[in-house]
Amino acid sequence: MSTSDTKVNDLCENLDDCKLNVEEKKISDEELFKQPPPQHGDCPICFLRLPTFDTGKRYYNCCGKMICSGCIHAPVYDDQGNEVDNQKCPFCRTPHPKTNEDIVRREMKRMEKDDPIAMFNIGNYY
Repeated sequence: MSTSDTKVNDLCENLDDCKLNVEEKKISDEELFKQPPPQHGDCPICFLRLPTFDTGKRYYNCCGKMICSGCIHAPVYDDQGNEVDNQKCPFCRTPHPKTNEDIVRREMKRMEKDDPIAMFNIGNYY
């Protein structure tokens, strides 16, 4: 037997082993195409999954909620059906902070409650 024949035989044996390994490791379609878990969960107002891009959601430091842009820009109505034009958190209705000191104070309160996003924001602020 020549060296080329032994190489061909070795190659054929390796291919047979590879075919067996591929058949053993078949993945079902459900495993292959399942959705990854959401990074930030769902919007607490509309219960839709939050988008992955930062432009589609906003963090509110008053209540520590991540809210989707649709709920942020949705019109707010009072109990008479009149549209209310005030700047408040869409979840807890706390007025927006007026100064940077108010923002830092709120972030510090959220940081004391071990909120990771508030810790990140305070780290970026300093």
